[in-house]
Amino acid sequence: QCFRNVTGFMGDRNTNKNNMEHCYKLLNNMLQSMEDLRNEVYCQICKQTKNNPSEDSTLAGWQLMVICLACFPPGALLKDYLMAYCNENIDHANKPQVSQYAEFALHRVNPIVKLGARRELPTHVEVEACKRLQPVTVRVNFLDGKYVMMPVNSWTTAELFAEMLCIRLGIENSKPFAVFEVSSADEERVLEPDERILDLVAYWGRLIQEDRSKKGKNAEVEEFHFVFKVRLFFEISDDDLAAVEMMYIQATHDVVDARYPCSEQDSITLAALQVQEEFGDHPGEDCSYITGQMRKYLAEKYLEDQEP
Repeated sequence: QCFRNVTGFMGDRNTNKNNMEHCYKLLNNMLQSMEDLRNEVYCQICKQTKNNPSEDSTLAGWQLMVICLACFPPGALLKDYLMAYCNENIDHANKPQVSQYAEFALHRVNPIVKLGARRELPTHVEVEACKRLQPVTVRVNFLDGKYVMMPVNSWTTAELFAEMLCIRLGIENSKPFAVFEVSSADEERVLEPDERILDLVAYWGRLIQEDRSKKGKNAEVEEFHFVFKVRLFFEISDDDLAAVEMMYIQATHDVVDARYPCSEQDSITLAALQVQEEFGDHPGEDCSYITGQMRKYLAEKYLEDQEP
């Protein structure tokens, strides 16, 4: 069956299924299979791409190779042979696209061996990105309501993702910060260093799909997103301005969200300092810029106490 899926994906045999259906059937079997069967699939792809007269079929085979390397590793006995085969195909002068895929695949063997098989089937977006050797863009939120869009691939771990975010934001000391999974029910957890970002995205998608199949297509279901924030309040240099800014955002958020025990007077003082930091010194006249914005600066419980 695996060979039928490989040849069906590559277009080497007539089939009623499209290549995506063959891809998912193959991956679904491989994620639950033993090492020997996974090795067999890699050997089949190598065999079908070697001296293949069809350029389209050969390219499809290398695309499938990359997709497989995004999902499950070759065994220890096959790893070196697979890397050697990829290396042989890098110098394909007549097939530059094959060279590109072979080089990409070569540099993905060690990462997938280190990470092991993923737990979820990749999303359609991820599979298409693998076929094009392109990253997938994911959104990362901050506690002040802002966000950034970050490129990731099938091998991007939470540890690497946090480092990428620090570089993007200009943070020099990355140790205090981490990526969190936060649900619409306001539950959160810090990601493990070796968790794969897109494997987690696929897991969220499956949970949502399962919930909607039970509750109805338009039902409200729990959703998830990434949040980058402080995990541990280490001492940081005053010169690390981006890190200081992130810690300031976290501190103000946690006070306003009543996560820190704080008296009413201290909360008012901190709110005043926050307004001063944002708008400058009091202009000596009515300040309309905070009208209707008090929930941004004070905990809800103190505002409710003032309402009639």
